[in-house]
Amino acid sequence: MKGIFCTDPHIGRYKYGKINEKTGNDSRTEDVLKNFDTIIDFAINKKVQVFIVGGDFYHVKKPQDIYKKLLTKRFEKILDAKIELILLVGNHDQGKTAAHNLSEAFEFSSQIPLLNIIETPEVHEFDDAEFYLLPYVNHFDLNLSKEFFPKFQLEHIRKFAKRAAKNDKLHYFFGHFATSLSKSANSFDLGSLTDLESSEIVDIKEFDKKIWTKVFLGHIHKHQEMNDFCKHAGSIGRVDFGEELDEKGFYYFEDGKDKFIELEDKKFKTLDLNLFVDDPRKAMEKFCDEIQDSDLKETITRLRVKIKTKDRHLIKFDGIEKYLREESWNFIGKNITEIQDDRENITLETSEDLNYVNIFNDYIKKLSLHESLIKPVKEEGEKVLIESMEI
Repeated sequence: MKGIFCTDPHIGRYKYGKINEKTGNDSRTEDVLKNFDTIIDFAINKKVQVFIVGGDFYHVKKPQDIYKKLLTKRFEKILDAKIELILLVGNHDQGKTAAHNLSEAFEFSSQIPLLNIIETPEVHEFDDAEFYLLPYVNHFDLNLSKEFFPKFQLEHIRKFAKRAAKNDKLHYFFGHFATSLSKSANSFDLGSLTDLESSEIVDIKEFDKKIWTKVFLGHIHKHQEMNDFCKHAGSIGRVDFGEELDEKGFYYFEDGKDKFIELEDKKFKTLDLNLFVDDPRKAMEKFCDEIQDSDLKETITRLRVKIKTKDRHLIKFDGIEKYLREESWNFIGKNITEIQDDRENITLETSEDLNYVNIFNDYIKKLSLHESLIKPVKEEGEKVLIESMEI
């Protein structure tokens, strides 16, 4: 049994992209689709039998038709190669009704032998292996309360384990959730969706190495291996600067063994400019000299500046901004933190392209809120900001 597991494509309009005049598409979306194409070509060259995607296909819950079309073309290529395609529904694929973003494909899946849309827990049997599939089910479809959902997951994991223990086949588990050892990515765009304080995480002890050959999980964007058989593949492309240092890729597995294959995704780079010094002009000059030695052609950059309020009028940023726009793949703007000399009073100046969720969180820190209110205020504020940016 040879297969591919990748997850969290998050196809959709990205604010870190720019319009490709030749295609009319968002260039960052094209980057992510290119990563997906690389995985598909790898799968075809390796002549795998099965290709599994672990959920969160779109960046927003109600994607435009163009994004559905772009992703469907990739699915067609997999199916044309006679590779079985298994698509797990993720939490980002859930709408506010009893449907999800793959509902239309699900209606046709019964007519397409190699296409499997997994919206409820299932087991698929092969000659030498069994696949245990646990998607992020739609609460409305099964009439589940959010409080009962963790129990629903746990019941199926234990039911799966009980069944798997009865035979000697290879047992692969695929799911869309976090474990007690998972480390969250720092994606601002996703807000609390990757919050590991959620009650929906599963204790890693629920997975017994004597039963499970491999456990491959989606949902968390950071690639990581909790142990030698339980792993998060991570998203196939960087969503924002919270994932600046994260490697991106997918898993290839064969006969009980697996290998993480890294993708060459666009780099995100924060350029920190410290002008909170005695001679800010000299520091600025040194920074400009050093930055010219960096190759930024394939890099999405942002500038983060710290400066004394009294020195703000001494520095002009037009030149460095113009250089970064021309020399980097995409420059998204600057974030200036001004610090008063006499007290810890911080104000922010931002360009229109900066991450407003991050700015909102900085603002919350300055409010005198009771501890019990901080988390719900942040969650609701982030939710509103994220939804407004997705319109």
